[in-house]
Amino acid sequence: MSNNELEVKIKIGEIEFYAKGQTADVEAQRQNFTNIILPAAVDAIKSSRASQTYIAEAPVPVIAAGKEETIIDTHADLSTMSINEFIKSKGFKSQIDIAMGLIYFHEKCKGNSDFTSDDLKQFFKDARISPAPKNPSDVVNRLVGKSFIMSGDDKKRYYLTQTGISFIEEYVPKETKKAGTTKPRKKQAKADSVYASLSVDDLNLKKYPDIKSFKSFKDKMMLVLYIVKEEGHGDEFSMYDVQTLMTDILGHPATKGQVQGVFDRNATWFKNFDDPTNKKSVKHKLLIGAIEYAKELIASSAKDD
Repeated sequence: MSNNELEVKIKIGEIEFYAKGQTADVEAQRQNFTNIILPAAVDAIKSSRASQTYIAEAPVPVIAAGKEETIIDTHADLSTMSINEFIKSKGFKSQIDIAMGLIYFHEKCKGNSDFTSDDLKQFFKDARISPAPKNPSDVVNRLVGKSFIMSGDDKKRYYLTQTGISFIEEYVPKETKKAGTTKPRKKQAKADSVYASLSVDDLNLKKYPDIKSFKSFKDKMMLVLYIVKEEGHGDEFSMYDVQTLMTDILGHPATKGQVQGVFDRNATWFKNFDDPTNKKSVKHKLLIGAIEYAKELIASSAKDD
């Protein structure tokens, strides 16, 4: 076989693919098989089996020219593991990561090849994982933004991408913060947050009023920022940071407009400066006015109780 030729053999359950020829032609055939033929074949086999056995889609790697390789589906059988056992075994903490775990489990174990935002919220409830996202559409949009899922022909239905599958299967739990130590900040990507690794437990919410008890978004946001500061996790926040804290970690809807509106209408409460890790972002440092406002919220809540 010449260096310009490629031979690929793929076997996934009962489905087989074989192609040999010029590298570009074989790659085109392999892509067509992976993206179009394989999903259709899986659906056809699932519907034809009375037992509704699910055939998991195996990752199809790029094979170097001149090499021959046979790929056999070796996906682990999740049928003997509960959804809670799976989530716990992976060490997921943030709501976004848990959502991906639930989607992955339902596809690989229960055969749900696609889902809606309402289905995702039900996944949380069925697994008794709290808090379930109040705005599942926002979670879905974030997953789409990360290329973990994508919409199908029906724009309201979504399915896992190969990127999302790889994220779950290669997931490594983040280190748990030890008492008395300071959590190092990770370098930000374009729209990532330095607070993404925090969990609900890190915030010691039992010490503070229930965030849900406050009606206005402004009060909820200011209380959350105050709690993060008081628990020693930082006092500087970008718009992405606030959305991560409120939506991804605590399950409270927070749009960009709502967050920026609080920053703009209460400018004297913050010291603004360019985000050193994201040129398109601005950080807002809590000043005494913001801190005193949050303290008043907590005092007022205590009186009401």
